[in-house]
Amino acid sequence: MICTGTMAGFLCRLGTFQAQRRAEQRRGLDRQLRHIRSQLPLFRQQRRAYEARVAPRFNVFRVLRLERKEVLVHTPMLAELLDPQGAHGQGFLFLGSFLEMLRSLAPKPLPSTHEGHQWFVETEKPTGSHGNLDVLITSPTLGCLLAIENKVGAGEQREQLYRYWCWLRKQRRRLPHQILIFLTPEGREAETARSAKYTRLSYHTDICPWLQAVLPRVKSPAVSETVGQYVRICEDS
Repeated sequence: MICTGTMAGFLCRLGTFQAQRRAEQRRGLDRQLRHIRSQLPLFRQQRRAYEARVAPRFNVFRVLRLERKEVLVHTPMLAELLDPQGAHGQGFLFLGSFLEMLRSLAPKPLPSTHEGHQWFVETEKPTGSHGNLDVLITSPTLGCLLAIENKVGAGEQREQLYRYWCWLRKQRRRLPHQILIFLTPEGREAETARSAKYTRLSYHTDICPWLQAVLPRVKSPAVSETVGQYVRICEDS
């Protein structure tokens, strides 16, 4: 290409420079792509080794499609962890830290001493015409009564939370320290509370942080792994 004149010469040189620059960039990109392709077998091998060792995508609750099963998973899991006599073998660890969390959230604080007293944990507790409570935790010696209404996927029944509150009030003489808990993934307000006094808890902002804080103190690897998997489905619920 023959360029004449000052401006034409400049444009000619600029065009040649730009063409050379694009050619160099293409060659550089080709080298990078060839390098990446050459490393792919190693990346795949490392990924397979990591999957075999850690299995980050494996979660027994997801495999069994139980993430949103309130009655089959969430209620019995929480009841098991909150029971000092539970099969987890960690004694008062889970319940004690849960009660400490509640002390800062509930409108009426619980007694400051909890350990050393008998605690009873029940699920689907019949209350006659008031309905069945998902989780009921009592300590007769401390006069404590905690009721948890758990809503993950299901909706509320007619005046459900208000009915539970009315039943709790009937137990006040024997169990004066009471907390009615409404537990949902996002910690929403109950639609059926009317004038009932209750404490909102969220799986995302309360249950997950509570369990994550307890996990380092869990002595059983089997319990630690299971609770860790449970926390992951709670985060995504």
